[in-house]
Amino acid sequence: MPIVPEAKSWTWVNERPCPECGFDASSTDPRQVAELVRANVDDWHRLLDSPVELLTSRPDDATWSALEYACHVRDVLELLAYRFDRVLAEDHPEFEDWHPDRMAAARDYPAQTDPRRVLGQLDQQADRVIVHVTAMTDDGWQRQGARADGLEFTAAWLSTYLTHDVIHHVSDVERGFARLRT
Repeated sequence: MPIVPEAKSWTWVNERPCPECGFDASSTDPRQVAELVRANVDDWHRLLDSPVELLTSRPDDATWSALEYACHVRDVLELLAYRFDRVLAEDHPEFEDWHPDRMAAARDYPAQTDPRRVLGQLDQQADRVIVHVTAMTDDGWQRQGARADGLEFTAAWLSTYLTHDVIHHVSDVERGFARLRT
């Protein structure tokens, strides 16, 4: 069963702490992103070291399973690496809309039932992001791009915005596990 698509904008997370997960992108130096992504990958390895039945169960019809969230995080990291590639190589690229729910359907998240395979892919995308972040220069952080909806951003803004996303979903999965275990 598909998840009801989320309609709210999360761009505010770069302005103030997230009340749900506690991450404060507004006070995060983008040079910390490599360390944060490494720690996040460790969290995903811990979370996905659970029985497959738990990993593939949804807490309710409107919430992804842990493995579906891991697929989403893999894809967010892939998106971040792709956008870093373009922001660094092109002058002010414009990016097509990216819809997580469409990606979930296109990549058939519910069919992804091998946590080791998903973790391997997540590791690979995290490594791509970490390479970019650790090599980023001060000028690189200021390079700009735009989303199709007109939102202008820098590489620094993009890095903390999407870092919130991958960190936030760890707390989503932990809450989901708690609900499934009760």
